[in-house]
Amino acid sequence: MYENSSDSDLVRKLQHCTEGEKQEILLTLYERYKLLVLKICYHYLADYDQARDTFHDVFIKVIENAPKLQNPAVFKSWLLTIAKNQCVDRLRKTSLLKDQEPLTTRIEIIGEQRTEDRYVAQMDKEKILG
Repeated sequence: MYENSSDSDLVRKLQHCTEGEKQEILLTLYERYKLLVLKICYHYLADYDQARDTFHDVFIKVIENAPKLQNPAVFKSWLLTIAKNQCVDRLRKTSLLKDQEPLTTRIEIIGEQRTEDRYVAQMDKEKILG
């Protein structure tokens, strides 16, 4: 329904719409930018699982804050800035945790990952990063 609308039109509609319309608009924006945001997250984090987690955090922020965006014309750059900031925050948190966490714990967690989980994650990664 909203596929042909511009980002700024969709964000403007978010400010004055019903809950059902809001869900459709947010889904349209999600579908439009999901691959780009995931690629950016993977570029910064170089770890597919962390990129996927951060990707979800980005869209939670978008869902919460898009209706409040004062200048809808800058939606894409706003979204990409959120993605970059979320990645930087995750890098800061994980680097702090790595310094405090014993190395043996990290090795044990990695060692417990099942072969099929690694295989599925690799397939997802190749599909998204193309």
